Amino acid sequence: MQTSPPAPVTWLASLLPLLGWPTLLLLAWRISSRWEQLKAHASTMQADVVKIKDNHLFHVQESLNGINNTVQKMDENISGLRDDARTYFLASQKK
Repeated sequence: MQTSPPAPVTWLASLLPLLGWPTLLLLAWRISSRWEQLKAHASTMQADVVKIKDNHLFHVQESLNGINNTVQKMDENISGLRDDARTYFLASQKK
C-alpha cells in the first residue's frame, strides 16, 4: 500500500520549478557581475605591476647606487685612517 505525501508537500513540490528558474537566473547574474569585478580588479593590478616595474624599480636602483657611493666613501675614509695609523705607528717605532 502506497501512501501519498501530504497536501502541503505536494503543493511545494509543484512550486519548485516556478521558483527554480528565477533563482538560477539571479545566481547567474550575480556570478557574472562578480566575474566582471574580478576582471576589473585584475586589470588594475596589472597596471600597478607595470607602474612598479617601470617606475619604482628605477628609484630603488638610484637609492642603491647612492648607498653604494656612501659605502665606497666610508671605505676610502677607513683606508685613509688605517694608513695614517700605520704611518704614525711606524714613525713612533723609529724614534
